[in-house]
Amino acid sequence: MAVIIFKNRKFKNLFFCSVLTLAAPFSIMFIKIFISNSKIINLSYVFFYVLISLSSVFFSLGLLDVETIWKIIFKIFTAICIFSIFSVIFYILISGLPAIFELNVINFFTGKNWDPEAGYYEILPFFLSTLLSTICAVSLGAPIGILTAVFLSEFSPKYVAIILRLIIKVMSGIPSIIYGIFGVLVIVPTVKFISSEQTTGDCLLSAIILLIIMILPIIINVSEVSLRAVEDEIKEPALALGDTKTKIIFKITIPSAKDGILNSIFLSLGRVIGETMAVMMVAGNAINIPLPFKSVRFLTTAIALEISYASEFHRKVLMSCGFVLFMFILILNFIFVKIFNNKNHIN
Repeated sequence: MAVIIFKNRKFKNLFFCSVLTLAAPFSIMFIKIFISNSKIINLSYVFFYVLISLSSVFFSLGLLDVETIWKIIFKIFTAICIFSIFSVIFYILISGLPAIFELNVINFFTGKNWDPEAGYYEILPFFLSTLLSTICAVSLGAPIGILTAVFLSEFSPKYVAIILRLIIKVMSGIPSIIYGIFGVLVIVPTVKFISSEQTTGDCLLSAIILLIIMILPIIINVSEVSLRAVEDEIKEPALALGDTKTKIIFKITIPSAKDGILNSIFLSLGRVIGETMAVMMVAGNAINIPLPFKSVRFLTTAIALEISYASEFHRKVLMSCGFVLFMFILILNFIFVKIFNNKNHIN
């Protein structure tokens, strides 16, 4: 009789819910016992609580078929992922918006003065520095990375490609602080030497150069995988008609791999906008309207530099800077998607 009941999916699901329901009072009981003796932590209560909860779940899952169990696991992890993302977005909204409304919104976005002690909270220099560095780094780094990926996938000898791929993968895993040290020891003195007496070297130009170097491994890795995934059957008709290899690459291979290349640009965009430690070490961190040889401060570095000693309202304003940064990333991604979709529609 029990076997017949458990073969029925409805009965199994009913039993599953019943076991969890019966386990709930025991769990609550042990939590109460644990709280009542919170001054003296008794690990046995915690052990029994975890044991009963887990055993009820695993026993119930054991009554289901493998396919159903995996579907439940997939749904659980998907729910955790979605919940985590929306939790971050919700926290940014509730912590970033109030301070903006408490301030003069127009002055907050268009003013040049940032002096928390005097009550000035105006982020135009931070925003312009972030915007200019992002546009320059991605617009210069993307072509270099994509063309390097084309070389590795189409022209490079096999042993050279293996060595370069290994180096690029190592570069993609290097911590930001290492890039920052490289910037301080190499890029900053080089910029100072080139610009003569115009700068001490720690300026916007140094930050842009460093960001380009940091995003190249991302663009090269993702783009090369996408280029190599383009099937030969797509390229062979053009080759049979007498088109050169270079023409095939620009007319067929790169357009066919456009989704992966676009993803590489999105990833590099997030890296550029969110980078903190490396640019903090080479940008100078002075509050200036951005010019190539001037020290600048970004939105991320402003938050990192001041969050540790900020007062209550100052901290709220810094969270507002995080909200602006979040919206900035969303808007740029939306613009990139629209541009590429329009080009695809025209083609």
